[in-house]
Formats: sequence, C-alpha cells, structure tokens
Amino acid sequence: MSSYGPNAYNSQTIAPQPPAKAKRRLLSKLLSAGQAALPFHRTHQQIPQSLWEDMTPERWREMEQRHDGDFQYNWNEQFIQIYVPQLWGRLYLFLAALAKVIVIYFTFFFIITQCISFPLSDYDVPFLIHSSVLYLEWIFLPCALIWAQFELSTNFRTNLWFLRPRLLFEFNRQTGMVTLYRPGRLVRFSHPFVEFDCVLTSAPTQLGFMRYGLMLVHRYQGYRRGIPAALLLTKLSEPRDEMLRLWNFIQCYMDVSQPLPDILALEAGRLNDPTTAKVDKKTGRTPRYWRDMDEATFAQTIRQTVRTYPDPMMGETIPVVADRESC
Repeated sequence: MSSYGPNAYNSQTIAPQPPAKAKRRLLSKLLSAGQAALPFHRTHQQIPQSLWEDMTPERWREMEQRHDGDFQYNWNEQFIQIYVPQLWGRLYLFLAALAKVIVIYFTFFFIITQCISFPLSDYDVPFLIHSSVLYLEWIFLPCALIWAQFELSTNFRTNLWFLRPRLLFEFNRQTGMVTLYRPGRLVRFSHPFVEFDCVLTSAPTQLGFMRYGLMLVHRYQGYRRGIPAALLLTKLSEPRDEMLRLWNFIQCYMDVSQPLPDILALEAGRLNDPTTAKVDKKTGRTPRYWRDMDEATFAQTIRQTVRTYPDPMMGETIPVVADRESC
C-alpha cells in the first residue's frame, strides 16, 4: 500500500497560502472576461453523471479478460491522466476517413461516369483506358493503401507512434501534484494542487447555447496555459452544474483525508489507497461492488444516484489563501 507525499492535499490541514505576487496573466484575463472563480470547499461524494456512464461493468470485465487480469487503467489510486490525440494523428485520421470515402463512393461514381461517357465519346477505347489508369495510379491506389494501413493497424492494435495519444496533464493524489505536459512527455510545469485556482469558463456557441469549461490556473506563476480540467468529461459540452460537480470530484479525488470517489473507474485502486482502504474495511464495502454488477442493476443504481444529487456547491468553503488579493 502506497503512502502519501509531503505535498499531498489534505483539506483538514491546509497551511494558509500566501497571496499571489507574480503577474497572473491567464487568471486576470479569464476573470476580466466575466468568468467565475470557484472556491475550495468541503467536498462530498457527488460525481458528474458522465463519469458514471463512461465505464460500465461489462466493458471493464472485457478489458480485464483481454489483458488476462493485468489491466492498467489511467485512472487509479495514484493518478488521473488525461490523453489527447496528437496533431499528426488527427491529420492522419482525417486522411484515412477521406481515403475510405474515395475508395468506396468516389470509385463507384467514377465507374458510372465512365460507362456514360464511353458511348458519348464514340467508343474511344484508348481514352477510356488512359483515364482509368490515371485514376488507379493517382487516386485509387494511394487511397486504398492509406485505408488498408489504417484498418490493419486498428484491427491488430499496432498503431503508428503518431496515432497514439499524448499525455496532456495529470492529477496525482499521492504526491498532491498537478502536472501539465509538453509533447514527448516533457513537463511544462508541476505544482501542488492547493496552489491552483479553479475558474468556471463560459462562452456562447454559434447556436446561442452556453458552453461551460473548467480551467485550473496556477496562482503564483504567470503561465499562459492552464489545466483544461473539463477534459475529464468525455462530452464536449456539459451544463454548469456538471462542471461544479467536476470541481467537487477533483477536490474529492485529491483530498487524502477522505476516500476516493466511489466510481467504477477508481474501484480497482481502492484497496491500495490508505484512507480508502481504512474506510472500506470499516464499512465492509465489497471490493468488486461495481465491477461484478450486471448492466441492468448498474444502470438502475446510477439513475437513482443521479436523482439524489444535492446542490453541487453545498460544501463549506475552505479559505485557502490567507489574504487573497484582487486579480
């Protein structure tokens, strides 16, 4: 069982943080644009709905069987890691999709066009052969090769290096550190969780709907980048209350004074987390409560849980900064 590091976040023993002295460019920009800063607070076991729905017991068991029980997930008792597609990978996926469309659909229309134009050209056989060869050499074969390589790499799980997602950021419960990465797993910055301010962002879409996000900004450095915490949710747009629940979830996960959030994605690591293991032993919680549940019971359980959601910000506010200055 792992132990916690000296910078681990404990909501019961927070040393008063000094006010920021460095110019907080990103935070100032966000707050001046009308975005809202969210306080640290006493958390509760309230979880965004999409975190319940992202992983099901059946899917988890399938992954366990595929890896012969040695299944390592990027959400566990030590850290939560968020990966994003690489730029070249996204471009390649676009080209593969375009190649598939050309091979299947454009080729069909090309054949129809050739059949129609052949009589109109007084049955010009050399022209028909020449145009067909040009299409095969310069359009069909390159697209077919791209599509074939994509299908093979997907089916045999041998993706090229640029198709593998890159690590973007990490919340580490045991060390208490929040880390943002550059491409190649190079650390852009890494600081204790308590040194970050959380900002609820909002912006209207082209259709007039409001899109919300969650950004963690370091309080003492003038970084131009923050932690896009909303990427923990798989959906591109979530209501405001879901973002508030996400901030509650992040604090609950990082807080070593209380057990891990009780969701399927973190259940495998509950026995390895000191605080969680102690609580589960006291309450007699089944180690595979979620993982051995059938799909119908799981769906019914999370529906009942979602219906009993309290106010996302009902927890008591924790004064993290002793004398917070205006941004």
